[in-house]
Amino acid sequence: MSSVLYIHGFASSSKSLKAQQTKHWFEQHHPEIKLMIPDLSVHPIKAYEQLTELYQSAPNVAVMGSSLGGFYATALHQQFGCPAVLINPGVRPADRLVGYIGENQFWHSGQSFTFTEDDVFALRNLEVETDRFPERLWLMVQTHDETLDFKQATKRYCLSKNTIEFGGDHSFQNFDRFLPRIYDFFASFA
Repeated sequence: MSSVLYIHGFASSSKSLKAQQTKHWFEQHHPEIKLMIPDLSVHPIKAYEQLTELYQSAPNVAVMGSSLGGFYATALHQQFGCPAVLINPGVRPADRLVGYIGENQFWHSGQSFTFTEDDVFALRNLEVETDRFPERLWLMVQTHDETLDFKQATKRYCLSKNTIEFGGDHSFQNFDRFLPRIYDFFASFA
């Protein structure tokens, strides 16, 4: 692995806590790794285009994604076979995000954006039922996720490595303690 792509969740940004923890850890422990943490479009077609362009622009990429970012990481895994770590991922995010059709705000900037029915349809088109290389996926969930049902993810990724922690929340509390193990997981596929 020479590059890591971190993918934030819905209405989030590169300023999210996990993104910043990942950035600081890699800067401190593995500055030779090219770390990409893009601010993605809220529109799935544009976001996935951004991600595939970034993925193809760097050598030997491993992917991490949180929430909707975990969903996108799964799609990248399906397309390219890359190793991916999925943190409290959305399994069928279109089902949940249909409730966000209309005006919304980004978590970090407060800037407004519009999410549409076409965006929900685009998410449905990216859904993947089975994985090319389940051994290259690592699911990380906490059971008290207030946003997503962790059981959907454990059922969906039952053939992959799973870390299921009792408690926590959707942010995956104390995520940074896993960064050394995430690096090792990625390095095992290099």
